[in-house]
This record gives sequence, C-alpha cells and structure tokens, in this order.
Amino acid sequence: MSRIELRPFQSDAAEQALIALSEFQYGLGTLPNGIPYPCVRLISGVTGSGKTPILAKIVSGLKDSIVLWTTPASAVISQTVEKLQHQYRNILGADVGVYGVEAMAPNQWNTVLGTEQGISVLVATVALYNIEDKEGRAIHDSGRWGELKEVKYGGIRKRSRLVIVYDEGHNLTPQQANLLLELSPRAVIMASGSDQRGGGLSALIHTGGKTWSEVVPTITTKVETPDVVKESLLKRRIEIADCDLDRRAIVKRAVDQRERIEQVIKAGDEAERPIACYVVSDTKSGIEVWDELRKFGVPAEAIAVHLSGAKKAVEADTSRQRVGLQDTYSAKYSPAKIKEEGFVHIIWNKALKEGWDEPWAFVAYIDGVNSSIKDIQQKIGRFIRNPFRNDVGEPVTPGDEELQTAYFFLRQDNEQFRLLLAEVKKDMASKYPGVIEIVTSKREYEEIEPKEIVEIPKLLVQPNRRKLEKLLGEIILTPARKDCVAKGTVTTAAIDLETDELTVSESEKFGTIVQTTVGEVVKDSMRQTDPRLIDSGWLDSDVWQTATMKTKLAYSSPAYSQVKAQAEDYLAKVPLCLEVVETDLFWRVGPVKIALPRRGETDAKIVEMVRERNALHEVYNGLNEDERDVAYALGQAKCKWFRNPSRTGYGIGLKQASLGNIRFYPDFIAIKGDRYFFIEPKGEYLLQEAKLTKLMQLPGTRFDIFVITSGDDGRKDVFTTTVRKSFDSAKKAVNWILSN
Repeated sequence: MSRIELRPFQSDAAEQALIALSEFQYGLGTLPNGIPYPCVRLISGVTGSGKTPILAKIVSGLKDSIVLWTTPASAVISQTVEKLQHQYRNILGADVGVYGVEAMAPNQWNTVLGTEQGISVLVATVALYNIEDKEGRAIHDSGRWGELKEVKYGGIRKRSRLVIVYDEGHNLTPQQANLLLELSPRAVIMASGSDQRGGGLSALIHTGGKTWSEVVPTITTKVETPDVVKESLLKRRIEIADCDLDRRAIVKRAVDQRERIEQVIKAGDEAERPIACYVVSDTKSGIEVWDELRKFGVPAEAIAVHLSGAKKAVEADTSRQRVGLQDTYSAKYSPAKIKEEGFVHIIWNKALKEGWDEPWAFVAYIDGVNSSIKDIQQKIGRFIRNPFRNDVGEPVTPGDEELQTAYFFLRQDNEQFRLLLAEVKKDMASKYPGVIEIVTSKREYEEIEPKEIVEIPKLLVQPNRRKLEKLLGEIILTPARKDCVAKGTVTTAAIDLETDELTVSESEKFGTIVQTTVGEVVKDSMRQTDPRLIDSGWLDSDVWQTATMKTKLAYSSPAYSQVKAQAEDYLAKVPLCLEVVETDLFWRVGPVKIALPRRGETDAKIVEMVRERNALHEVYNGLNEDERDVAYALGQAKCKWFRNPSRTGYGIGLKQASLGNIRFYPDFIAIKGDRYFFIEPKGEYLLQEAKLTKLMQLPGTRFDIFVITSGDDGRKDVFTTTVRKSFDSAKKAVNWILSN
C-alpha cells in the first residue's frame, strides 16, 4: 500500500482550517449546561478530492488532543484505521496513535484516555453514540461513551481537548450532534461532498439570527474542483450504457468490459487488476448475479458476495448447490481486505456505499429497476477516482482514454434511462464543470507503433546538496517567541516571590488548540511547490533537527506568516542550486493511440488526422489548432519528429517546479543528426508560466527548448532562454528552430 502525499490544494485547505481553529475564541459562547460551543469547520469537496488526507493534515496540527474520528459505515472502519496507520502516516506524524474503538481492550482504552499528552485518534462508527439502534445502545451502555467525557464532566478523559472528525458529515443528525456536545469538544470538523447545512449542524452552531446562507460560507473550507482535476485525481470520462436488456446480457457486457480493461492495463506493465462491481437492491438479486457470473466462467474465488443474509439465503435454497460462494459480509471483510484477497468482482448493496474507496473500480453494473435517480447518482460518484501513479508516486492521467473512463451498465427501461442521463449530465456539469465527459457510445482507439526504434538520452535534475542546505540555513530564521503566539491568545505570568522565578502560561480559552513547528511549515511549502526537496533526499534529514526548525508556533501567529514568506523566498532560489544533466539512460519512443471518430463526429481534434512521411508514427490526432500548425510545419522540414504523449512520454526534469509539477513533457520532439529540439506550442496566456519554468538551459549543445506562441493575426513567436523571434507562419518558425 503506497503512502499518500498531500497535493498543493489539499495542503492549502488544511492550512485554512487550522488557521480558523487557531483564531476561534473557544469559551465565549456556551450551551445551557455550561459547555462552550465548539469551533465548527466544514470541508467541502467533490468525491475524489482527497478529504481524508486533508482531515489527517488537520489532525497533525492539533496539540495534546483526543480525536474521535467517526464514519457512518462500519464496513470502512478497519479500512480507515489501516489508511491512517500506513498510507497517511507521513501526513499524521509518527507519534500519533490510531485505534479502532471496538477493537480496543479495556486496559488500552483506559491508558489512552488517561494520557495527558500527544494526539490519539479513536476511529468509530456513529453507532458509538447513535442510541436509536440496537448496536448503538449496546456500545453506549457499555460505559465507554461516559468515559470519553472530560474528567470535570464525569468521565476519565484527562486531555481537555477533544476534536470530532465526522466523515460524510451530511449524515449528522440533531440527536447525534447533541450527544457529541456532551463530550465538550473543542472542534467539530465535518467533511462531505454534499450540502451540510441544517440537520445536525443546527445543534452545533449558534447562528445569532443569521441565515444558513450567511453562516455556512464563513465556516467552510471549499476544495475547488478544477484543482482536483489538475492534479489528475479523477477519471475524465463516464460512459453510461443504455441496457434495456435482461440481467444476463447486461452482466455479460460488464464482465467483458472488465476483461478488456485488464488486458490494456497488463500491456502497460501494471500489476494491479481492475474491479467490476455489481450493485443490487436486495440479496436475492445479488445471488442471481453470482449465478450469471459463474455461467460466464468467472471463478468463484474471484467473486466477493458482500450482502447481508447471503449465506442463509444460499443454504435455504436447496434447489441448487453454489459451491465456492465467498460470503465476505458474514466474514466481516473490510473493503481493504476484499482488495487484498484478490477479488475482482464484488456484489454489494448498501454495505459498501458510504466511504468505500477503490480507485481500481472501473466497471459497475447497477440494477436500477427499483433505484431512485439520486441513489444511482450517488453510486456513480464512488467510481471516478483515478488510480494511476507515475514512477515517483504522483497521480498521472493515462494516455489511453479507456483507462480514463468509468463504465456503467444500468438495468433500466428506456424512459428511466433518458431521465437518469439528463440528471447525471446536469449533476456532473455542476460538480465537475468542463471536467468529466458523459458519453453513451463507446470510443474506439487504434494503437500506432513507431516506424523505427529511436532512443533519446534522459535528462535529469541534479542538486547541489551543500548549496541547498546552506541556503536553507541562511533564509529560515528563528522567530521571536512573542511572534509565535496565536492571535487572541491570552498570556499570563506568575512570579514566585520566594524563588523569584517567572512562570509563563497560556490561557486555554483561545487559540492554543493547534500548533506546528518552523520545520513543518517549511516542509509543507516544499511539498506544495517542489516535493523533490523532501521525497528525493535532496536535503539531509539532520537539517530538520536544529533548534530553529523545532521551534513551536501557532497557526495564525505572526511567526507563521513570517516563516511561510521565508520558505517562499527559499523555493524561489532553489533553481540556483540545481542543474540539468545528461545521463547514460535512454528513453525509447513507444506507440501512440489515436481516437477513432464516431459516426457524424465533427470535432477537429478527433477527425483531422495528421499524416507526415518524416513523422515516427503513421498518424496522429487529438491536436488543437496551434499543435496542428506545428505538426504540419515539422512534416515539411528535414528532420525526424514525433508527437510526445503528455505525462507518459519523454519528460525533462524541471529546475523550477510549478504547482507541484517536476517534469516537463514537450508536445513535439524533433531530431536532426545528434540534435534534439523540444518544441512546445502555447497560447499567449500561458507564455509567462512557460518562460518561468520550461525555458531552461540544457546541458551541452545537443538539447534545446523552444516555446511557440500564436497571435490572433497568425504570427508565430518563438522563445528560447535568450532570444525571441517573430515569424508570419509556423513553417518559418520551425525552419528557424531547426537551423539553430
């Protein structure tokens, strides 16, 4: 299980929330029982935006706190514990304890609640305090709920700071919220992709007569969808098949699609296997789906039946033997366990709905005969995460459109399908504007092999570690102690007249719930801008052990802003300590894929095929107008050239990282003799970013980068690291480039 790194937008969201927690004046407003109102923060983002790592980062900034991390689905408790302990460990911090409440022995429970320092995360379902159901009453009556209360309110919890993290926060009810308030929480942090106003939120906040439309924006940290897409965290297409067919025919289509995706993934040397899910409304339907899968030759050991009552239903049906049926529900398998055991076909209903997270799920059969449109829309949202990562663990959009797509096969009549499609398009346009394409017919592709074997030397960024560490020590300074205190914090001092010693303490009334260190602030800035400084060993671990780096400070304090500014200054000067070098390694030009036009399609990017004799592939498409101009110009030049795939093609290490991107993939690469020309057509509005990051000095005389912009009058401007040239055609611009 690979560890998760925060993306820049996630780090920003966590920082906003932590500053809000730091500035909140706890204790100024109280409930009738004298317990102060908590600070309430809403983390709002679409499915796939990574709300869990954002929450983990917020938890890491707390000071000596108990965190009650709750989720409405018991099926995902063990998955949440596993992820917090391993995948998110580098975000949480090594010293944060993570425990599943139901698995805690009495002595462990008492030890955690009796400890006065550190951060302890207790993961539980809402059943811990939802006494409206049988399971909830059993846990509530066990005494643990009362023990969670602070000592002064009759419990055994010695840490005064308790923070509630409620995943899928739109499910919070007023009854649950009132019980949570019994624990005197300092903060309640709710994450959701749905509207959270009203409901349980109304019990947590005193609105002061303001409307929800006025209050909610002031307590919300919103993750913007374009930021999520830019980081390649989502699949880019949803393909919905109109299946007014019987169940068997639809299931067969789903099985075939999963097999096809698996073959494509294998061809790319990826070890993971795609997953198909079969979402049914009842156990009987699920068992019937299992029967169909077995008829199609799917091995029983590849099918997880995650349905309540499946085992009893199978045993009761004496008309047939279902040998090998894997009842993962009765076995209490978590989603993580299901994946770990190698199941690639999962039959489920509500058990895995909330909080289920499996990016490798590409195919879904949804038995929608009795399902509402809203219910189906919610299920669709569980399948749009993108699983692919590059060799350094960064999310990457695969070049094959088939691997950018989530496939849905719905069992509905034509009229219901028409209504659903209209609603899904409306919903996706609202949540993912201009991002996720909704299609109802399959896109076909053709893979084009290169005409010959061509290899290009790899160029990598090499750091001067001594310079990097010296620069860090010169720029990051120890902040003054008075500047490390949060805004609004009341500081008091006591003088012992006998010993003449001064003791300084901070009031717990205001913003001392969150804190960080100089080193963590600097590292967060590095992770957002240039993660290589942290992840690639460019800086020795000892640099974080200095007194300056260990200095504690509060979020929203003057020192926090000072250190952030110093970190930005350092990052701007990092390129002075780097150089691009030619290595002994080579990258080989591989096949490209072209999208085959559908009947009646008019999109020029798809229908216009670029075929040039001197290109390394027979044909290209998917090019915009500026890119086609350059391609046709290269076709008339005396050189070899090819269209370089984005993110999966030839990448050059950047000296100046940009928004977390550390590689540059030029749109075209031309080869003339032993020279390599990296050519990047850009709109004029993108020129400044390209000049700052992509135009850089390359080693020796064999490699050069050229950025071409297009003016409204057809002018082509060519930029290098040292000159700018203007031409009246792409052909002249390309000829000038190749003559240099």
